[in-house]
Amino acid sequence: MREEKSAGTPEADMVDNPRNRVKRGWVGTYLTVAVIVVVIISGWLGLVYFLGTLNPVMVVEGDSMLPTLTSGDLVVVRGTSIEKLVEGYQRGERSIIVFYSPAHGKHIVHRIQAVVYDENGQFLGFRTKGDNNYMADIGMVNSSNLVGMVVYHIPYVGMVITFLRTTTGIFIVGIIIVLLALWSAVEEKGKRPRTSSPNGQIPGFSTPRADGLAEGKYTGNCSFAVLLLFQKH
Repeated sequence: MREEKSAGTPEADMVDNPRNRVKRGWVGTYLTVAVIVVVIISGWLGLVYFLGTLNPVMVVEGDSMLPTLTSGDLVVVRGTSIEKLVEGYQRGERSIIVFYSPAHGKHIVHRIQAVVYDENGQFLGFRTKGDNNYMADIGMVNSSNLVGMVVYHIPYVGMVITFLRTTTGIFIVGIIIVLLALWSAVEEKGKRPRTSSPNGQIPGFSTPRADGLAEGKYTGNCSFAVLLLFQKH
């Protein structure tokens, strides 16, 4: 048999307290955000493992790779070796690679233009160039600064990631989290069941006296006060 708590009891006040409802809303929002963060981190670690590089996903910046890649494109990078890239070049492949450029202080996404050897035939590095550039890049790419080879790209998706890194993007994400918490609190309030006392009297009032006047103080809403005024006239 289920036991119902009447309004006004400590148990009911504990359940119906607006602060408790808001608190439950915040807790639900935090749990949702935590789950999303865990999923993102797990997905990232999975990409790192299966693609064999610490930078499996990158965003293209600038127009140096037009028309192949556009600024804001998201590229998927797979770890590779110098030997495989050289073999591909010898077969006529001009792979697009990601590497760190000390001259620019950031990662670059450009295409292999040539393989450079010394006078003894020893590999020195790759000469790279953007498809939309007139000149080759400064310096060469070797195993020390090679990140991987581009295997896939998704147009414009990287713009979202770039925006979320800005102050405005972070602010909007914070607003969304607050709105989710408020929405959870309102939803929790809407799910709260209506309570009634065992003897059928209006919740929030004490037992009426014989003369029709209520004893004690009213704790309900205004509509119940109107009903009480006209109860025994």
